Amino acid sequence: MGDNIINFYAGQPPLNRLSFHRNDTQRMTDHLNASHAKAKFVLFREGKPLLKVAAESSGGEAGAKAETKYDVLYFADFKEVEGYVGNRSFAVAPSADVGPRTYQSARLPTSASTLVFLGIDDRPSSHPSATPAKVDPKSPQGVPYFAVAIPAAPEPKEGEEAKKGMDGLKEENEFVEPRLAGSSLSPWQANIFAEARAMVDWNERNEFCAGCGSSTYSLWCGWKRGCGSLVGQGRDGMGQDGKVCSSTKGLHNYAYPRTDPVIIMGILNSTGEKMLLGRQKAWPKGMYSCLAGFCEPSESVEDAVRREVMEEAGVAVGQVRYSSSQPWPFPSNLMLGCYGLATSDSEDIHLDLDNELEDARWFSRDEVLSMLSSGANKISKDEHKKFEPPANAASAAGVQEGAALAPAEGKFEVKEKPAGEEKVRFRVPPRTAIAGMLVERWANGELDEIKFSKNEQVSQL
Repeated sequence: MGDNIINFYAGQPPLNRLSFHRNDTQRMTDHLNASHAKAKFVLFREGKPLLKVAAESSGGEAGAKAETKYDVLYFADFKEVEGYVGNRSFAVAPSADVGPRTYQSARLPTSASTLVFLGIDDRPSSHPSATPAKVDPKSPQGVPYFAVAIPAAPEPKEGEEAKKGMDGLKEENEFVEPRLAGSSLSPWQANIFAEARAMVDWNERNEFCAGCGSSTYSLWCGWKRGCGSLVGQGRDGMGQDGKVCSSTKGLHNYAYPRTDPVIIMGILNSTGEKMLLGRQKAWPKGMYSCLAGFCEPSESVEDAVRREVMEEAGVAVGQVRYSSSQPWPFPSNLMLGCYGLATSDSEDIHLDLDNELEDARWFSRDEVLSMLSSGANKISKDEHKKFEPPANAASAAGVQEGAALAPAEGKFEVKEKPAGEEKVRFRVPPRTAIAGMLVERWANGELDEIKFSKNEQVSQL
């Protein structure tokens, strides 16, 4: 288990992130100038990546409507983004009272477009001339990749259509809803997309210092943000309230990219022959998935699993075993996939504890296998939007389950309801989401994490 299971957005030969280059002004400038290889840029607008678009017929019949297909990320050259990237050097002259390290790989002023160094593609295929004997781990050869946030498009005038792409690009392209985009990519490109999307989102959301409210600026080529009180208010380290900003005194988590751990679990009944799946009202019709939730402070993964299942479905869980993990850039989660075993023979479900789920039910192995063998049903663009939390959401409650669902295709079955009721199509996430992997592995009898010989009770300390 664990490292033997490869989930989407991970597991491919990733970019060499070269984290020790990020705070080196000269190295970052060299990567951007790309004297040894041509830099590539992944572009985002309002969180949506720019993809190449190809039209594909939806069928062989004459007059059949063409279906839009999103297949690959658009990798722009420097000339195409020069107006957004600006100065090709990261060097910024330090002031007399602030040391030069403060400005290493800095992006000033704060209004500059977000730019993030993602790493280099140092696979042999990307630089055939490099042999193992020539590889220098401190300065490996390869193609540098960056992510750039493009400003929002201007509102179209009356009678005009909104522009899908960006002016100046050579090929037909479109900024695509991120969940739909991510799942349509090859595994290697999906890995790049996940890193780029999470980092652009974090930079865009953290324009102000959590310690004093001053504007922040980019350091380490997008991997750290510094308080603007150091550079914009007399360079004296004073915040807006006239006090020394706490962020200038040491290491503070809010100045670095955040990753939120989320537990997502395939909960089995006491015999291991049924799995508990739930759904929220806003989800596409018939969609059920594994229960999920954020880990809270001072809480282990196992305790988070037991708490969330009890709160959402009223089911007590004993044995909990880790399975595998998946980076999930919507916006910056690390999904920790687990299996859990119910402690009671009763299959009673209670949804009235936190009212987060519209429905939850136990699905038999045969029911799930039927879903998996019935074929895939693509989720429409409108349905994709249902996985995103409302822009004005007051809290994170309920968002975690939406984040845990499939980004694109779901699978379904047609199941008969009692006479007089319409047929219901049940869908579960695909393999691009860890929820789909948890469901599929259990249904196919590949599960080796949980022992079913007896229920393992949780000791009360």
